[in-house]
Formats: sequence, C-alpha cells, structure tokens
Amino acid sequence: RIVSEIKLCLRPDLDFVGGHPLAGREGSGFDQASAEIFQGANYILTPVGARQENVELLVSLVKGIGCKTVIYMDPEEHDRIIALTSHLPHIIAAALMNSNSLARAGKFVGGSFRDATRVADMNVDLWKELLLDNKDNILPQLDIFTENLNKIKRALQEANAGALQELLQQASESRKQL
Repeated sequence: RIVSEIKLCLRPDLDFVGGHPLAGREGSGFDQASAEIFQGANYILTPVGARQENVELLVSLVKGIGCKTVIYMDPEEHDRIIALTSHLPHIIAAALMNSNSLARAGKFVGGSFRDATRVADMNVDLWKELLLDNKDNILPQLDIFTENLNKIKRALQEANAGALQELLQQASESRKQL
C-alpha cells in the first residue's frame, strides 16, 4: 500500500525504491544509535518499476553502509515474510511481557526469557503503526502460531511425551536450518 501511495505523489522522472534493512535493536531514540548496526546485515529492496541505474545506486549505498546481501522482492512478498520474521516476534515478546504472573517471576528471569522478550522494548508508536498497516499478513501468522501453541498445550494436557518430543524436535531442527 505504501509503495502505491508514494508513486501517486512522485513526478514521472523520479523513482521510489522501497528498502528494509534487516537490522535493529531494542529501544528507540538517539541513545540507541550504533554505527555498526548495518555491518553484515541483509537488506531487502522492492524496486517495482524503478530504473536500473537508480537501483544500482541504492545497492551501492546499501553496501557502503556495511550491509552484506541485498535481496530483491516485491512489496507484497516483503510484507508477508516480515509478518512472520519481525512482526510476530514483537507481538510474542509483548504478550510475554504482559503476563500477569511476571511481577512475581521477575527475580527468576534468565537468558532465555531475556532473549525472547528483547524486542518488547520497542518504539510503541512506530510498532503500533507497523502492526496495523500489515495486519492482513500478521493475522494468518498469529493463527498458525496459536495452532502450534495449542499442539504443545494438548501434548502437555494429555501427558503425551511422544507428541511433545516430536514438536520440540521439529522446532530444534527448523532452528538449526536458519
């Protein structure tokens, strides 16, 4: 949607090339800035209808700030993938941090909880807009995630060690493939 809205405003001699660095940190503001944030990061470009020389210029800039790989895709594919790989983890982190029992458990938080909730320290105004803007792609991912949680819940309720082991093994193998 953003790409089509921007193109309506541009003069014909100008190109818009959407870009998304796959780099970020928790927190917001200048205090969180880092000169190394893009080092080795991947960068998505959505060069729909852009002239090749402008795309090449942007790739040169992206590589110049330290990004490793430039990935080309259309804006719709970007939004579908980011719903899973960025938006869903932020939602999960927020849900974990909003747990009613966290106040009592705070002294027992270890590395796994900190890792899982790192992105909950977010720019709330920005993330509210990102999530609402991509809700059509996020909602199906939430359904899949809920279904996977329910599979684990059922295995626990039924004390089904085999099903639980299979689900955990599948997750472990998938993680190793990243």
